[in-house]
Amino acid sequence: MDTPGWKSTSGGQTTATVEQRALGAAQRGKIVVMHVVANPDDGTIVAQTLP
Repeated sequence: MDTPGWKSTSGGQTTATVEQRALGAAQRGKIVVMHVVANPDDGTIVAQTLP
């Protein structure tokens, strides 16, 4: 499943929305896709969410 963190803050994403989507879909065997630096201007959303 994709967290759409790649949309970054300019696309309306926050650390909370990325975290909620990842944890909400968490199931054994699922793979979470997270693009850490998709947008160099504001692509830190996923990197901030990972910890």
